[in-house]
Amino acid sequence: MKAKDIIGLSRLGTPTLSIDGSIGSVGITEADPETGSYFRKVMIFHTDSETTSFIPGDGSDVTPKTSPDGKSIAFLRPSVDGAVQIFIWNVESKILQQATSANGGIFEFEWAPDSGSMAFTAYRSVAGQNVEHGIALVTDHPFADTSTGFDRSEKRKIHVVDLNSGLVRQVTHDVFHDDQIAWDPSGSRICYVSRNGSGNALSARSDVWVADLRNDTSWPITHGGFEPMFPCFSVDGNDVVLTGSKLAAEGYSDGFASFGVWTTSASTENDLRRVSDEFYSLSYVSQTLRVAGQKAYIAFDHQGSVPLGGVSLNGVSDEAELLFAPAGQVNGFDIKKTAEGLIWAAVVADFGSAGDLYVGRRKAVTKLTRFGDDFVSSTQLTKPVEISVQSCPGVTVQGWVFVPEGLGPHPVVQVVKGGPYTQFGATMSGPGSFEEAQILCAAGFLVVIGNPRGSAGYGVAHATGASGNLPDVTSRDLQALRDHALANFGGDPARVGVMGGSFGGYMAAWLACTTRDVFAAAVGERGCYSLDSYVGASDDGLNVVNALWGADKPSWKEQSPVTHVSALDCPFLIVHSDGDQHAPFEQARRFFLEAKLFDKEVDMLVFCAGDHESSRSGPLGLRIHRYEQIINWLKTTLG
Repeated sequence: MKAKDIIGLSRLGTPTLSIDGSIGSVGITEADPETGSYFRKVMIFHTDSETTSFIPGDGSDVTPKTSPDGKSIAFLRPSVDGAVQIFIWNVESKILQQATSANGGIFEFEWAPDSGSMAFTAYRSVAGQNVEHGIALVTDHPFADTSTGFDRSEKRKIHVVDLNSGLVRQVTHDVFHDDQIAWDPSGSRICYVSRNGSGNALSARSDVWVADLRNDTSWPITHGGFEPMFPCFSVDGNDVVLTGSKLAAEGYSDGFASFGVWTTSASTENDLRRVSDEFYSLSYVSQTLRVAGQKAYIAFDHQGSVPLGGVSLNGVSDEAELLFAPAGQVNGFDIKKTAEGLIWAAVVADFGSAGDLYVGRRKAVTKLTRFGDDFVSSTQLTKPVEISVQSCPGVTVQGWVFVPEGLGPHPVVQVVKGGPYTQFGATMSGPGSFEEAQILCAAGFLVVIGNPRGSAGYGVAHATGASGNLPDVTSRDLQALRDHALANFGGDPARVGVMGGSFGGYMAAWLACTTRDVFAAAVGERGCYSLDSYVGASDDGLNVVNALWGADKPSWKEQSPVTHVSALDCPFLIVHSDGDQHAPFEQARRFFLEAKLFDKEVDMLVFCAGDHESSRSGPLGLRIHRYEQIINWLKTTLG
């Protein structure tokens, strides 16, 4: 697989179904090789046939959602003034109408159960600090927003639009962002996630709230100590089902916690309880929760794969259900319980696909798209060898080795994933994609990847095994994978490189600075290199550092790669975007400068106006050029 072959990878969003499961829609993103841009369109499909059609568009349509009655498809599209608005396509008449005209555009939306109205979030003025004359007075934290910068007078608030009259009413008015909205079955209440009432602005606390549209009241149904995500109502509307995890004692996220399924009363009582065991932990690549009947369904990480399963909302563990277990990873999905049984639609990415649509009905599974088949038939892919190694007594680490063509010994590149609470697996999409390994292998490198302790998909003990000593534990597990690959697959121990992005960039720098006479080259991309400055410069630095490296400030210096840069004993390439808010460019500049002060061999590849996701979702030309630059640099340093 060459770098230019990423043009052939089509990606699908989260499918949605009508209430009876008969019709659905899904967003598709394809690359235009002529313009080097992305073309985004909406596909309509039927679950009782392989019939599909597309809504006419100019390549900018995203986030389609099927109306409960199945008569319409709503999606987001830029209007004539450039602001993103909700548009509605009538399936029968094929007439398109613009449903909103919100200043600043729409960020998310949900159909009401009767298909006659919608809830959406849009920016509105709230009581707060305006920016006047280019000056903002900062009095608390967080003091800046990645969307609006220092202007805290604009927050995402929930609104409801009546699709018949066009009237819009604002539902929430507090001074925090409100999002992740869902309707109750009666259409009279909405649940959502907000930091309203969190008290300590330095904590990661958010709560689930319920707003009653009949009397304009709202109340929290979680009360701190928890990080909630994707709330939705039970079928009777009495409870709210959600995913999430408990916060650490200091009020920060637990970086190694299992995101399970929880329920709580939709009234004000605080009876939050977990109904899933550790086997069911919401996958990062899916981030979807659906309720159908008396079960909640999530796609969960499991040893590199992501199956779709359901857990009983009654808390009966033996009623857990494994609904769909593909060889790859389930991304977004939707599911409905109908008179004929469960009907579901799921996007699955696998060894040769960034996403294909599958439909399950009457216990039969149908594949509706063939993007992966087309990609595999036109691209030369390397079949990886799965390995399982013992890192230390009682600890087994799963990994994969990609062996290039030709006789060895081969130069070796160990790729470290981000997260760390994610997983590598058979997929060409997401943070654990095989894409990078495939392209490096085609360039002649023997590539080693794996899921050390701290990763998702192997249970609580494996995830929490890295807690308290993250860099050293991760290093030991990575060494076990690397040693096994060198001993069994023809790797050259004198030409070993390491690279990674985000947390993987941190580990690439850590290994290069703390491991002697092992690596001949290292590449750190969008990495965190100095915890003491990252904690204040990153958009979520305070929470991330405490969640992963602990609350002991003196230990941050010892756990920072920049502290050990004087021991860097191989050429190092920094790859960073100057617009990265999550791993700020300051991190790259600091590591680069410190390395230069010690006369180390360090280069820096800067993506101007990029962000933290540039390597995965940035402009096609930038992504291809990135691969070419990194491969050329590795070939120069590793030979």
